[in-house]
Amino acid sequence: MATRVVMPQVGITTTEGLIGEWYKQEGEYVKKGEPLFSIETDKVTTDVEATADGIVRKIIVPAGKMAPVTSTVAIIGDPDEDIGPFLGAAEITTITAVGNGEEIKHEKHEEQKWLNQKGKRIKISPLARKIAAAHGISDAELQSIKGSGPDKSIIKRDIEAYLGQRACQGAPADQKVIPPGEVGTTFISKETVPEEQRKIVPLSNMRRIIAQRMLQSHREIPPFYLKMEVEAARLNLWRQELNERLSKKGTDVKITLTDFLVKASSLALRDYPELNVSYSNEGIIYHQDINVGIATAIEAGLVVPVIKNADGKSLYQIAKERVALIRKARQGELSLAEISGGTFTISNLGMYEVEEFIAIINPPEAAILAVGRLRDKLYLAGGTVQVSQCFTMGLTVDHRAVDGATAARFLQLIKERLEDPYGLLL
Repeated sequence: MATRVVMPQVGITTTEGLIGEWYKQEGEYVKKGEPLFSIETDKVTTDVEATADGIVRKIIVPAGKMAPVTSTVAIIGDPDEDIGPFLGAAEITTITAVGNGEEIKHEKHEEQKWLNQKGKRIKISPLARKIAAAHGISDAELQSIKGSGPDKSIIKRDIEAYLGQRACQGAPADQKVIPPGEVGTTFISKETVPEEQRKIVPLSNMRRIIAQRMLQSHREIPPFYLKMEVEAARLNLWRQELNERLSKKGTDVKITLTDFLVKASSLALRDYPELNVSYSNEGIIYHQDINVGIATAIEAGLVVPVIKNADGKSLYQIAKERVALIRKARQGELSLAEISGGTFTISNLGMYEVEEFIAIINPPEAAILAVGRLRDKLYLAGGTVQVSQCFTMGLTVDHRAVDGATAARFLQLIKERLEDPYGLLL
């Protein structure tokens, strides 16, 4: 029996994935559980296994192309089986520029063939055809447009790129038009930016989706911001003592400020479950597990590996897991499970000498904690100037789901637990 191979869902916010490589070609046999193709998303690069035994009858989305999650990318079946019913509808993804970011839209194609007045077939999606008709694009013009959809069919972005090019055919010679088919068509004045000083680097899949998701967060979530300063002298001293003990035991794992933050935040989320939520149109979703993500910079962009059930783990367990996750992140080896299911995120830029900053919420979570560098602080005590250590925490909260007073008490509890770190062992 024929089986659909679909683009997997990598976390509840991922909308699409890039097919990196097909390990089996059409006509080849594949066994259930055998790696079939690789995918890239904004979160991870990983292999996808076949879900059934059989012949790869049809590869619908070739390597190097995008596909929405849950859409069919291939068909596995018996050699002589009729797979026509499985090919009746295909989903492809188009990209439309929105402000400074991008918006993902889906076009569903029951049939991508259209005949012109002379009976010659033109492969074009219904949505693209509608836009072309609205702008008076002739059949002859359609035949000159190079499609970027499945089987080189013309889709929405091809029509929009053509319209942009056509509008600028009479533009001054000092403007450069990027040809149709390139993502993010722009017009750049040579008078403003000389040719030899200009470089355009195409967006990677990860960078494009990060941009789209951050725009979504900025556009849809009404945030509010809280800031508190943490006295860290006792915390830093205790961290040094713990690492000395770990070193004597022969372990190379070192506990960092991030580990204390994960532990303190997870315990605070247990006491204030109102922060361990997601907003939806149906209501506030309360998450049973407390899964803390750690924003991690990698060469291609940003990923957020997740420490699951962090409130039930010791500082050493958190540190050991953090080291393993960040190593995998930087080597591109994170699994789907290791970047899914986060309910709260921590972003620590202290190692870059950043004193304080405001972080953007990672949807669908309701809050994110931004942490600055550990620094010396002067204060008066008994008429003399003393020196202590401190750092600043900034909390960004989704006001649709959480009220200000609740978020303030939550942040205050994190501060108290960090300033009295022995309590993190209880």
